[in-house]
Parts: sequence; structure tokens; C-alpha cells
Amino acid sequence: MYKGRVTKRMFADFEVYWRWLAASINEAARPSSLQGQCAIPKRLQFSPVSLPDLLPHLYMLEHTAGEAWQPRLVGEALSGRGAGAGASGPTVAFAAVNQLGLIAEMQKHVCEQPCGALLRVDGVFLDGAKWSVTCKFLPLAANDGAHKYIVGLAKIEPLQGSATHHSKLLTVMPQNENGLQSAELVDCYYFDVGFGAPA
Repeated sequence: MYKGRVTKRMFADFEVYWRWLAASINEAARPSSLQGQCAIPKRLQFSPVSLPDLLPHLYMLEHTAGEAWQPRLVGEALSGRGAGAGASGPTVAFAAVNQLGLIAEMQKHVCEQPCGALLRVDGVFLDGAKWSVTCKFLPLAANDGAHKYIVGLAKIEPLQGSATHHSKLLTVMPQNENGLQSAELVDCYYFDVGFGAPA
């Protein structure tokens, strides 16, 4: 049992499950032009209940049009259901980080390439609270094969002490409704799931 905390093992298990789904796609059912190539699991193949310990920390977004991403699944730990989220608790930290332009750009690359991505952003809020948000996300396909979904696992934890690192400061728009004052990109990279990865 993971006991509510997201661990490195959970991030690994999340990717292992996704890769297992990709490998289990029946070769015979795929068009001959794609035989022997990697496959992207379909949204309907991805069963969040197959990952019960991860479920509270999972989310799924659909790329609908332009820069718009619509939530299709948001786990309890990320949505605030069942938790008393304060002025800038985990729920607010997750929502604030997802308003940053970098996140939407990475999500778009994950669908277009397709590839996987991991990022960590540390944020300071107007009330002085400091939160670290780490997300690993992977692409999913619609029934027609279009890569328009991402599924992610998020780790959100309070930061102790200073939130400063030798990393890139991100621009926070004044209209960030979640009270995010400053954000710092601590880690960010794409990884190959069979189709290459952006540099």
C-alpha cells in the first residue's frame, strides 16, 4: 500500500501500466502500415481502477480545441474531494500550476509526438505557503486513433524552507486566480515511448 503518498515507485508503476497497455494492443487488429510499430493505448483501455493506490493522484485531460484542455478525470487528492483544502492547499497548488503556459505546451507535445513527460514546479503563494508539484504524463488515443488525451500522475507536497533552486523562473500571469505568486521550474524533460521525444 502507498498510504496516500506518491512515491518514485508509484511513478514507475504508472508508466509500467501504460507500457503494458501499449504492448497488449493486438497486432492483428492494427492496420498493416502500423504492424510492428509502437502503439498508443486508447482512453477506454486505460482503467484508473486498475491502479487503486494511484487513483487519488491521477488525472486525465482531453485536448478539445486550440489551447483548451478539458478535465475528464481528476483524482480525489487533486480535486479536494474528501480533503479539507485550505487557502493554498494541494488542490489549489495543482490548479495553479496547470494554469502555467508551459504545462499546456508540454501536454501538446506529449500528444503530438507522442511521448511522455515529467516536470516539477515549486510555487510560492500570496499567503506565503510553498508547494511542490511533480507531474508525469503520457498520451492516450481516442477511439478514432487521434492522440488527444493525456493521463497524468501528480505528487503535491509542501515545501520546507526556501523554494529557490538553480532553475528557471516561470512567468506567473497576474490573473492567476489561485494566488500563485511565483513559480520555479525545477525539473522538466520528455521521454521516449516508442516515437522519439522532443529535444
